[in-house]
Amino acid sequence: MHRMIFTVDTWIAGAFGVVLVAAPQVLFTLYGMQGDASSDFLARLLGAFVLGQAPLLWWTRDHVATPQGIAITRAHGIVDTISTALCAAACLRGIMNPGGWVVVALFVLFGSGRIYYGFIARPAMATAA
Repeated sequence: MHRMIFTVDTWIAGAFGVVLVAAPQVLFTLYGMQGDASSDFLARLLGAFVLGQAPLLWWTRDHVATPQGIAITRAHGIVDTISTALCAAACLRGIMNPGGWVVVALFVLFGSGRIYYGFIARPAMATAA
């Protein structure tokens, strides 16, 4: 299951990253957000980061029980937890339309798995190759 989280999130991160870099207005429209030159720039910058996470997740999927894999799992769990709170607040304040709850659900789904596998389950450590 831990490996599957990394594999699925590779494709989701890749898709969101490409759209954020290439056409942020698509996501702004989808989530009912206003866009201008500043928000386009920040969306593209975020997209570059998210797009860069896709290969990191892909290359780590077979090494989730190594110290490095657990560190990446924990870090992503923290990011997902904070992002859940930020996106939920944006939905509640009307910054994002009700479609934004899909993003909240994705962060909850991935974040809960990562928090579980990174901090609670404590997989048996494998040595890094």
